[in-house]
Amino acid sequence: MQETFTILQALEICADMAATTTRINSKPIYFTRIDQATGRPSIHADLPVHEENPVDPRTRAAIFELVYREHLPHLKIAGSDVSALQAIRENRLTFLDHRISRAATEILE
Repeated sequence: MQETFTILQALEICADMAATTTRINSKPIYFTRIDQATGRPSIHADLPVHEENPVDPRTRAAIFELVYREHLPHLKIAGSDVSALQAIRENRLTFLDHRISRAATEILE
């Protein structure tokens, strides 16, 4: 079992987080309260109601393209004529979950 992330896996996690953040309309508000009697601080959050607002695949692809931009010239998908850029634009490239794409074990860097 792999214990650390590769740079490409870390970039994918960051890109997914960025794509997810773009769809959140009402973000949580965090604040600290100080108890006047004791002086003890406590952290609180006003959480918005859950929104069913899935990530637009085009937004995800655009963010991934930006994140992987400097790695694209070096990425090749073994046994395929599909370029890494095309696979990103079609949301078929992942370095985390081999069930989504064979690329996780077939990327040559």
